This record gives sequence, C-alpha cells and structure tokens, in this order.
Amino acid sequence: MSANIELRGVRVHNLKSIDVDVPLNHLTVITGVSGSGKSSLAFDTLYAEGQRRYIESFSSAARRHLDRLEKPDADRIAHIPPAVALRQNAAARSASRRSTIATVTEIDDLLRILFSRIGTVVCPDCHIAVEQDSSATIAEWIGSLPDSRKVQIGFSLQRSQLGDASTRSGVQDVSVSTAVSTLLESGFTRAVILETAAATRSTVDDSQAPATGCTVAIQDLDSPKATSISDGCELAIVIVDRIVAGKTSGERIIEAAETSMRESNGRCVVLAQCPIGDANSANFRSSLLSRIGGDDWHVLRFSSNFDCSLCGRAFVKPEPSTLSFRSPLGACLTCRGTGTVTTLDLEDLIPDRSLSLRAGAVAAFADDRWKRERERLLRFAESVGISIDVAFQDLQEEQRQQIFSGEMSGKNSSARTSDGLSGLFERLESRKQQTAVREFLRQWRKIDQCKTCRGTRLSPDALVVRIGSLTTSDGKSQPASMGDVSALTVDELSHFLQETSTNIPTEWSAVGANIMSDIAERLSFLKSAGLGYLPLNREIASLSRGEAQRVAMTSIAGANLVNTLFVIDEPSAGLHPRDVVRVLSIVKSLRDRSNTVVVVEHETEFLTAADFVVDIGPAAGQQGGQLIYAGQPDGLADIETSATGRWLKKESTKSDSEAEFESVNRPNRRPASGWLRLRGATCNSVRDCSVDVLLGGLCVVTGVSGAGKSSLIENVLFPAVCQELGQTCSIDHAGKYETLLGIDQVRSVELIDDLPLAGSRRSNPATWLKVFDEIRRLFAETEDARNRNLTTSHFSFNTDSGGRCSKCEGTGRVEIDMQFLADVSMTCPDCNGSRYLPHILEVQWRARTIADVLAMTAAEAFSFFRGQSRIQKRLRSLKDVGLDYLTLGQPLATLSGGESQRLKLAASLATSSRTGSLLIMNEPTTGLHPLDVSRLLECFEGLISVGHSLVVIEHNLDVIRHADHIIDMGPEAGPGGGRIVATGSVADIAACPESITGRYLRKPASHD
Repeated sequence: MSANIELRGVRVHNLKSIDVDVPLNHLTVITGVSGSGKSSLAFDTLYAEGQRRYIESFSSAARRHLDRLEKPDADRIAHIPPAVALRQNAAARSASRRSTIATVTEIDDLLRILFSRIGTVVCPDCHIAVEQDSSATIAEWIGSLPDSRKVQIGFSLQRSQLGDASTRSGVQDVSVSTAVSTLLESGFTRAVILETAAATRSTVDDSQAPATGCTVAIQDLDSPKATSISDGCELAIVIVDRIVAGKTSGERIIEAAETSMRESNGRCVVLAQCPIGDANSANFRSSLLSRIGGDDWHVLRFSSNFDCSLCGRAFVKPEPSTLSFRSPLGACLTCRGTGTVTTLDLEDLIPDRSLSLRAGAVAAFADDRWKRERERLLRFAESVGISIDVAFQDLQEEQRQQIFSGEMSGKNSSARTSDGLSGLFERLESRKQQTAVREFLRQWRKIDQCKTCRGTRLSPDALVVRIGSLTTSDGKSQPASMGDVSALTVDELSHFLQETSTNIPTEWSAVGANIMSDIAERLSFLKSAGLGYLPLNREIASLSRGEAQRVAMTSIAGANLVNTLFVIDEPSAGLHPRDVVRVLSIVKSLRDRSNTVVVVEHETEFLTAADFVVDIGPAAGQQGGQLIYAGQPDGLADIETSATGRWLKKESTKSDSEAEFESVNRPNRRPASGWLRLRGATCNSVRDCSVDVLLGGLCVVTGVSGAGKSSLIENVLFPAVCQELGQTCSIDHAGKYETLLGIDQVRSVELIDDLPLAGSRRSNPATWLKVFDEIRRLFAETEDARNRNLTTSHFSFNTDSGGRCSKCEGTGRVEIDMQFLADVSMTCPDCNGSRYLPHILEVQWRARTIADVLAMTAAEAFSFFRGQSRIQKRLRSLKDVGLDYLTLGQPLATLSGGESQRLKLAASLATSSRTGSLLIMNEPTTGLHPLDVSRLLECFEGLISVGHSLVVIEHNLDVIRHADHIIDMGPEAGPGGGRIVATGSVADIAACPESITGRYLRKPASHD
C-alpha cells in the first residue's frame, strides 16, 4: 500500500485541478490566505471522500439510515482511510443546554455505566442499601448463621395493606377478622404482633440497642386475641415456618421463603434469635431488634422487588438510561434535564413598590403594547378583592403573592387563575413565535436553578444510586450520587476515582477497573489541555471559544482510534499563545497512534511542528485554488509566490530587538475620548470586578483561555450597556453589575459575535448587506425591464411576485425525498440554479443578467458596478474585512463562524455614518491568515475614525500590539482567573511580571 493519500485532478469549489500527495501517519498542515481553498481540500475533498467510502462499506440496510454523500469532483483519490472531522464550532454558545463537558467527551456515558454496574441504591428515607433478594439468597444468608440458631420465616401484614393482603380472595378493604379467616384457610396459624410504633422504626446502626419499650406478642391466628391486629398494633408478621440453622435442609428454607414472597408481594421477613453479645454482628445487615418470648430477635426484611426492605419504597433498577438526563427515564421531570427553570422575578416585574397597580406598578405591562394584559391583571385583582389604587408595598403579603400566582379563595372562584402575573406570562408563551413577544419574555424572565433536582438534572430515582465517598461542605462523608460526581471538576473527579477504585466490590472489580481506566484516560486529556479546573456538568454553551475548542479536541483524542484520518479546522482558534502548545501536544498524540492528521492552520507553532505542509493560493476566491507548495515546513519560507512563505521569511529575519521595539515601545496613537466605567461585575469566574473601558479607540481584552474575558465583556458589559440604553439584549445568561458610568458617551451598542447569521435559506451576503435592493433597482430601471412592466419585486427571489422560479422558490436547488434514503439536494431542473424565470433572465444590465451578478465574487462585483457609489460602498466593506472572495449569492448557512462575524462587521462598516456606537467583537481574527489581519486592523481604523468605539476580545499578538488600551485578565483560567491583572499600553502589559500575555509581548525568546 502507498504511504500517501493520492489526490489527482481535484476541482472542488475553486480548486484548479490540483495534484498532491498527503503522507499517511503524519501531521500535515494546510495553509494559505483566507478563502484560497484550504477547507475545500481538507473537508470537502479529503474528509468527504474518506467518510463516503467508509459509509459505502456498510450494508444497504444500514446506509438507508445515513446521509447520502456526494463524491468530490476529482480524477482520482486513492489510499484514503476512514475520516473524522472537527470543524470550528462557531455555534458553541447555541448548543443544547443538555450538552456538557461530560457528554461531549463521553465521560458521562462511562460514568452512567460505572454507576449502573457497581453503584448501590440507597433509600433516602431509611438510609439503607436497597437489595433485590431471592429465595436462594435468603437460604444462603440463613445458612451462614451459627448452628442451632432459631429462625422464623414469614411475611408482614400491615394495617394499611390488609386490602392488598386479601387480593387473592378477590376482596378489597376487608375487615381484620376476614383477613385472619383467609389466612387460617391458607394454613397459616401463627403470627408475631409488634404492638408499638417504636417497633416499626429501623435500626440503621447495628450497634444500637433494641427498641426500648417494644412489646412483642406471639399469637395463634385462631385465638380471639388475633383481633388485636386492629387494636393498635402497627405490624403483624405471619409465620410460615420455624427452623433451626444448620439442621434444616436448604429446600425447606427456599420453600418457606417463596411462600412468604408469594403471600406478600415479593417480601419476606426473617426472625433470627439474637444471643447476648451478638447484637453488633455485621452479618445481620440493617435489622430491627425486638423482644419476643423473653429473647432478643433480629427482624430482617428481604424483598424480591427492587424496593426498600424497611419502608417498602420501590426504586428503579439502575441502568445507564435511567441515569441519563438526556433520557426521559433519568431526566428531572421539572426541568427536563436542563438543571434550570425559567421563572418570573417579582422584584424585576415591580421595581417601584410605591406605585399602585392602576398607576403602573407592574413595569412589564407599562407599555401600551401590553394594554390587554394590564387590564386583565386589574380585573383579576378587583375580582379577588385587592385594591388597585393602594401602593403595592401596602398590600398584604398574601395579596401580593396572589397577584403574582393568580391563586384565589373559594368565595372568588369565578376569577380566572390565568389572569395573575404567572398566568398572563403563560398566555404570552403561546405567542412566542412573534418576535416582539419573544423578546418581551426574554426581558422579564430569568433562569434559576431547578429546585426539584437542585441543578443535577436527574430524577430522584437516578440520584439514589451511590458509589464511593465524598466529603460534604460541613465535613461529613457520604456516598456520592451521579449528580455529585458530575459537579466535580476534572481534577476532583480524578482524585475521587483513585479513592473509589480501592473500594470496588470484588464481583465488580474487573468491570469497574476497566471503566475507571477509560474515564481516567479522558480526564488526563482534559488536564493536559489545561482544563482541570472545569466542572464536568459545565454547559458547552457557557464555555469560551478556546475552552470549547480544547474540549472538542480531547473528545476525539479520547476515542482511541487508529489508522484514521483526522481533519481538524484551526485548533488554535480562540487560544492564547500559551495554550496553543497544549493543543499541539494533543494533535501530535493523535498522529503518534498511527493516525493521519490534516490540520487547516495559520499558527507558526503548527507550521513548524508539521511533518508536511501544503500551501494553497496565491490569493482568495477565483485567484486562489492553486497548489503553491507541498513539502517540508522549512522549505515554505523560500517560496516567493506564497503569502505564507513571505510572512514566515519576514518573521524569521526579524531580530529580537526589532520584535521588542515593535511590541513594547509603540506609543498610543490617539488620546482617549472617554471611559466607560463598569463596577462590581460578577459572572462565572468573574467576581466583583471593576474595569475602565476606553471609548473612541481600540480596547483589547486579552488573557489566557478561560480567564473570564467573555464573561466580563459579553455577559456583563454588553447587557449592562443594553439595559442602560434601553436596547434589546440577546444574551440569555447575563451577569450582574453594580454601576455603569459614562454611558452618556455611547449612542448604541452592537455585539458582533460569531453565531450563525439569522435569515431564510435564500439569504446571502447581498441581501445581508442590503446591496441587493440597489442591484434590483438598477435592473428594474433598464429599458428592457420597463418595456416588460417589470418592477424591483420581479427581480427578488424572496417574494412570489412572478419573477422567481416556482419550483425551487428562489433557492436554485430542490430537495428530493428519497423515502428510506437521505434526501438529496440537487440543482433545480427548471431554472438550472439561476433562481429566476426565463423572461427575467432576458433582462440585462451591462450585458449581465441578475443571475450572473449573484454568481460574481464581491471583488468582481465591485469592478462591475463602477460608478454606482452606493453599491460599491457596501461591497468595499466586504473587501475591507477580507471577504471579497465570497459570491454575492452564497447561502449564509454555508459560511464559517469567522466569516459570519466578519460579514456582520462589514455591515457595520457599510453603515459607518452613524457615530458613537460601541462595537464588541470576540476573536475577529478567527480564520484569518496573518497577512489578512492587517486588513482587519485597517477596518478597525476606519470605524474608529468616524467616531465608533471598539472593544475586542483577542489573543492575536498583532491586534494586541495595535491596541490603544489593553485589559489583561487572569492570571490563570477558571478559579485562578476572573480578575484584572494589568491595564494600559502594550508597554504596561509587557512590564507586568504577573501577566502571561506580557511574556509573549516582550521577546519571542522568552515564551518559555
């Protein structure tokens, strides 16, 4: 077999029939300027073909349940192994709320198996282990007793269960005398009657003395005194057989036990004589000591059901599915496995309690848009006798809660509970498909921890399964539940498993050791990535991009695959330079297991560590797609036609003194125009943090991955500014703050994140930038269009106005239902992918149809629309952010997270006439080649020059060096971070000995 993956004539997207060999079992880095075709080669060719061939090896019955994959456009692809891909998770923050670190890394799956195999169900009421017994186990236990020990076998008959005990005769709720008669007819003649309630209490501690004052009587069921079962006794034990240990056959014991279980729904009671000094014997599990006939007896309960032998509470036998919050069998019914519930806060709804209901005490309904809800609330209050003209603070507490909950007294039963505040919000929930209603609900509702499961996400049946031992906050030691273990950090769980491994029951030692070994290996990957501080139940959506990227890396590393092709998209994205080395070690570990690793990257550390480098270029879009270089990393710097090579050569020839001068001695370019002063910020690891944010310049927030940058800026600063300005906030998990000063200097705020762009499947860069409206106007003004009575709406593919193709509804593609196979997307046969009807395509502007325009790249369209300043201004913004290679008609759903973020930035540039805006960005350099970063910095200068303020979360050293003001957070991640380490200029950060970022700003030689 060849030692290379052979690619011949690859023509996927903009690739121009390239030929290249990718070495197997090596680390290959594919690099090049943004948009040159790297992803087309890595994902749309290598990964797509590797996955397609693997799926083709399945049976036809299995393939019908999988997606149908198209074959990449290439002459030949040979020697490609099965492929696994790790793309940029741009939508990490929009992930399911049930997606946690434990679930993504599959540690949760292993923990569920571990708990279901070696875990013990502990009754939360009686605090004893729940065991499922059989007649054989009862016989085995009696056989372990010393010889000549007296034993009685029977079943219990409680007053509350008399009806159940008589079901075999078909009679329910019968009298005691009838029950006794029924027992006599069945041949049972003897009972032990416990006459006090104290006798029914369990003695959990075997060292505890017999129940004081417990009087036990032995009665014959045919005696008149048998009716004492109804005269105050709590429990009667009907004796089936009396035996002597060591002198009775096992068959007789089994027969008596089976009879007892048959008569008492699977339960059996064993009374064993307790000689003096034998009360503390460990052999007598959790039992009750009673005085019978002058002797002490152990009273033990056995059950063939999975229930508590003392209180009879039934439990679900542990299975992996019953321990999963992603399964209906194991999820908490209240929060449905999310650990949180959405609630209303009376403090937020009624901020000014000095107002009456009529005067607008309920701030949520103060706007006239919610007039109907306000009137319903007033009518409800009057109907239950609550004055609507009295200050809310003067109402009785019961009345205030009544307004909130909608509950009412019997005399006012005509009132509707749905007209209280809670009920009115539930009404609005049914209309949340409306944008205004959805934003309204988001504004007035908050997310609280579920009180039922206390944030564990699990049902009560799942939480009773325990293993090992954990020390609680009050210093006590107790067995750990699945919820307890999931709340541990990576480091804490490693320590817990080490201690638990020494206490595994012998029968489960082999299984438990194997599972713990698998968990420990995955935990070691997380620790090696610097994530030991993260709790396992932390939501993926709440992680920073760097943390989420490292978690994803460890998840595929923990799979232990061999002879596999791993295709990874920018593993360094969102990472501080210190953390890049950690991820690089994980990537190398994948290669060292005889895997082939292909990485799309720009980072110097990855380029120099690679075994093989493939450079695609020389430019973006149609000017790219060529193979510039393929070989050893040290040869790339000598390729003059390679943008990456020229950059590497420049970096390698830069002296230490030049690098130090560039990073440290660069002065601020402009004075600050003002400051936004945030005080008392609290969110996640950020605790009571105060910070001053520069206005009128570029303010960069940096620090190691997980230091709290996103928590401070996205989850506190952005919602705070929105609240002060009265803008709608798109952040669900907003943090808290005390004060925000300087807001009068900000006119508006915008968060330019990397989440997918909202829009229909027809949305594209032209519609997002609103440049398509101008283009349609040009076509509608042509003489040909006027002669045909065509308006701008006829050139729209978003509306059914007679211009778009009716078959594909303006998308250019149609979905074909393959029934048992996956749906197939293909070019529309009616319009041939043009989106329009034939008579619309007969109209031309400068000899091009509107379909031709949508097929143009932004760079081509900029030249084509010369003289059209309004169109060119918006297209120039795409060029400024490095997206001029995108076609105007490319669906937004196909854009990466970095491209989506830069498209949002381009929209801000296109409307830069509005000044005084605060623009917040998180890692805008994601996906950018180092030479493209300079173009992005020019965009920043353009925004700042017209009066905008930029707050950018970044790790890129070029962006940090370009900043007017730097806020460095840390010094470490998680609990070790969350505070401001240093602020000021580049020189200030570089001079701070505690700043990890400062080490990388000083000199390249000091990175260690």
